[in-house]
Amino acid sequence: MNDFPPGPAREHYEDLLAQCRSVHLLPFHERSDDAYLAVGQWLVDHSSLMLAGWNGQPATGKGGTADVVAYAQQVGRPVLHINTVEHTIKLIGPKEKTEMIHLEEYTLFVEDTARFSERRQTITNTYITINGAIAGLITFLIKDSGLTDWWLVVAILPLTIFGGAICYYWQQLIRKYKMLVGLRLKVLREMEAQLPGSVQMYHREDELYPRNMQGNTIPKRGLNFSDLEVRLPQLFIALYALLELSLLVGTWLVLTHVLPAPIMPQAKP
Repeated sequence: MNDFPPGPAREHYEDLLAQCRSVHLLPFHERSDDAYLAVGQWLVDHSSLMLAGWNGQPATGKGGTADVVAYAQQVGRPVLHINTVEHTIKLIGPKEKTEMIHLEEYTLFVEDTARFSERRQTITNTYITINGAIAGLITFLIKDSGLTDWWLVVAILPLTIFGGAICYYWQQLIRKYKMLVGLRLKVLREMEAQLPGSVQMYHREDELYPRNMQGNTIPKRGLNFSDLEVRLPQLFIALYALLELSLLVGTWLVLTHVLPAPIMPQAKP
């Protein structure tokens, strides 16, 4: 309703709305192309014949008349096309062959997207293992190597730099996988909107992943596991930097006699 400015047309719409016996509300909190498409599909699903006042051209935006007509064809709903340019009337039939090819392509996309998600999780596990090994080596140098003063700093510095570099590339990989999977999910949402009888699970997940008017997920809203996952390498980088800074400051304080030197344990005879 807010799409139209105040005026006679809007007032007429409000009068008709007030006379309705029942009103069906779709689960959309904001205006979007997905909402327009869902409205069109709902009308198709609850109609036995569609009357389409349409110029016959592709939709200028997602959810346009062309998309709704295509959906009606896929679900086998007859469409009476009233061409607003040529001033002709024609009955449009279903497209069964296109529907089957679309379903097979959709299935392949779902499986392929799942593999990308699994691969991203494998990468995360691998980098956690690498950082665990680096942390173990640093622990050995601090506790059991016998190195003191600047020698300890010199030995640990390359490890912290290496660990920070590893975490940087880990973070970049997570972001690239997020972009890749996000693009595939966007395509899957568009494809499932055209599938007859689809429960549209990716659209239902919008309740967990709020989207803006352009159809993009809102950062730091909803589950957004990728946003949380990318913080893990950032945490490791911060820990490496804090460790090296603590060693530098601690060693300097010992050498300047601000703090007493640590007593190293004596080896047993």
